[in-house]
Parts: sequence; structure tokens; C-alpha cells
Amino acid sequence: MLAVKQQTEIAQAGFACGDDPRWQLAVKIAESNHFRKSALLAQFLLYICEYTLNGTAEELTEQAIGEQVFRRQPGYSTGEDNIVRSYAHRLRSRLDQYFQENGRDEPYRIIVPRGGYTPIFEQNQPIPTNPQPELLHFDTAETISETGSESIFPQQGVPLTAEHGLSKRQMILPAVVFLLAGAGLGVLFSSILHGTKHSPAHALWAQMFSNRAGTLIVTTDNSLGWLQYLTGRNTNLHDYMDRSFFAQFDQDDTLWHRQMHRLSEEHLTSTADTTAASDIMLLPEANGSDVRLLNARTLQLNDLKQPNIVLLGSNYGNPWVTLFEPHMNFQVNYHATDDTYASQIINRNPQPGEPSVLYNESIRPPYTTYAIVALMPNLEQRGWVLMIEGNTMAGTEAAAEFAMHEDIQPFLREATRNGSIRPFEIVLKTTNLDAQPGATSILLKRIY
Repeated sequence: MLAVKQQTEIAQAGFACGDDPRWQLAVKIAESNHFRKSALLAQFLLYICEYTLNGTAEELTEQAIGEQVFRRQPGYSTGEDNIVRSYAHRLRSRLDQYFQENGRDEPYRIIVPRGGYTPIFEQNQPIPTNPQPELLHFDTAETISETGSESIFPQQGVPLTAEHGLSKRQMILPAVVFLLAGAGLGVLFSSILHGTKHSPAHALWAQMFSNRAGTLIVTTDNSLGWLQYLTGRNTNLHDYMDRSFFAQFDQDDTLWHRQMHRLSEEHLTSTADTTAASDIMLLPEANGSDVRLLNARTLQLNDLKQPNIVLLGSNYGNPWVTLFEPHMNFQVNYHATDDTYASQIINRNPQPGEPSVLYNESIRPPYTTYAIVALMPNLEQRGWVLMIEGNTMAGTEAAAEFAMHEDIQPFLREATRNGSIRPFEIVLKTTNLDAQPGATSILLKRIY
């Protein structure tokens, strides 16, 4: 059941909206299992629906939502506290899930377009089975791993011995859910129809989708992360490319070896990466482009000749990042200690007043972690590589959202010369408490 406070707010808002079936649908969704565990998400949905149905959608500003729904202090800085934008991202995802499952037969569909908070109520249409196949191409062998917990994500893993790893894996793997990489993209793709002509970070994404030869999005190899996490053995790009790292698991002497061998053959990625990839493909700038989505494991060196590439995840789960690290000032380092929770971002050439090392602080609240967003020329100097990599899954997720939000606009203007964005690197700091998103801000930067 919803909290008493939330029920009261529903009743008050329902009185204002009357018997409008669109409002009844909003209440039904807020009370569904998709929203029941998050009172704030349910209140967010009802708040924006009430204002829209009452004809006062112009009042749905980020400032007002932050103060009224999330109880922020009047006049708080939306630039420093992005809680509304973070929850809006989650709201869109939960709505998609609802209409894929419980809400397939609802008379209306509620959509909250990116770049705003005013919901659209449209007639519910059947989900297309093959949405625009000429534009989107997927590696159908790729699957998604959803652990449901950041604390056991491989990028943050603690090395384990084989004897301890078996029991640890027995606890973890039942929580892994396998989904097709393209599941639900029909619903997501339809939201393009309600999008704006340009995204908030138009300059960056117009450059990333400027070449009609195509753009490649590469997600993290979570299988690699798990193998390093469970065995304490790390790899490099050479051993990853020639598969010698995985060859060590080609044995069935024990149950442990058989389990490691099976895991080594999986192509997994995280829900955070998949959400980021979906959001990128749905940007208005991507409409009409040839976009391919690959797991890092299935990527070949020739694929990097693609004009424009987005690499999601750090070098721990996406070793292809290391091809560009020699030219970068900021680098993620997981090997300073045996504990990958103690991962670092290295500032190779600190400027006056800058720290030389930033330490991941995601062990205890408030959780602070870091991420890198870097734009570099591709290997043939004829296109661009955009790297979005965090110390943790939360860091990568925050960095991907930041790269698509209006908060990056001042930096993009600074990095633009003669109508083109120059190569750059930024280090982001993000903080959250009890898995609730907090502020994300630029801490360090380089423009070349």
C-alpha cells in the first residue's frame, strides 16, 4: 500500500482532476508494483499529471518540482542538485516498463518527453515488433545483466580466491536476470515522435552523429568484470583481443572451473549501459543515422574504423578504452591496490591547485565517486570517440546522463571553436545517499 501521506495527496489531486480517465490511469500506475517501492517516483508522476490535466503545465519547472515533490529548500540550485533530472530519467524507464507489462491494454499511454516534465497522454497503440530496423542494428547474442545492487557490480569488485569465489558466485548469480538487448526498444523508439528537434547537448551529439557512415555504441563486457572480480586476475587489451585471458577457464576439473568456463562464454552488459545506449539512440540527432550496438566482447579492431564511436564503461570492463588512454590526461586506475573498491582517477599532469589522484569513496554514505567524459579523434583521425567511464556503475550512469543534459552546455560552448567541439576531457564528481541520485558537477577539465 502507498504511504498515508501519498494517499492523501492522491485524493486531493484526484478531487481537482475529477473523473478524467487519464488521471485515473495515473493513479493506477502510481499504485502499481512498478512504483509502489518508490513513493517519490509515484508522487512525481501524480504531480506532473495533475498540473497538466488542470491546464497549468507551464508551472512544471525543475525548480518547482524540486521544491514541491522532493522537498528541496526554496531557491535551491538546480545546477548543483540534479535530483529532478535523475528521477525524471527513472520515471521514463518505469513508465516504459509498465506499458510493456501491466499496461499493454490501457486506453492511454503516458509519455514524459526528454527535455521537459510535461506528460503526454496518447492513445495506446500496439508496440511495433520491428521498429525502424534499417536504422538500428543489434548483436542479438548480447544479453543484459541486472544485479539490482551497485555493491556487487564487477567494476567495484573485491578479488576472491577460487575457494571463496564459489560460494560468492552461488549467492550472486541467482540474482542475474538475462534479457535480450533489444527488448522494449519498440516503446522507447516511439518516444522519438514526441521529442524535440535538438537535445539539450545538441552540439556534442550532432558531432557524434554527423557522419552518415554510422555511429557505433560499445557497452561494457560484464562477463569480463565478473571473471576479474571472482578470480582476482586482471587482463589487458592484448590478452582480451586474442582471447588468451578466457582460455585459462577452458577446463572442467572442478565445479568452479566449469562455472568460470560458462561465465567466460557469456556476453553480458549492465542495465546502466543499456539504458545509456538506449537514451543515446533516442536522441533527436541520432534520427536517420545508422547506429550499431555491440558488446565490448564482440567488437573487432576493424570496427574501430567506424567514423564515430561511443565507448561506455571504464577499462575494467571495456578494455578498448586503453587504446586512447596514452593520449589522455585523466585515467581510471583499478590496479593501485588489490581492492578494486579503492579505484582511482589519475591526473597525470596536475595544474596548480589540482589533486593528482581522486579516490573512489563509494564504500560508505554519502557515496562519492568520479567519472570521465572524453572526446578524442578516432584511430584514423577522421571521426570521433566519446568515452563515458566511471569508477563505478553509478559513476558511468551519472556521466552518461550529464553528457545528454543541459548542464554540459556551458562547457560545450567553451570547447567549441569554428563550429566544432575540440577534443576534451572532463572529470565529474557525483554523490548519492542510499542509492538516491545527488549532484553531478565538473571537477577537472582539459580542452585541446
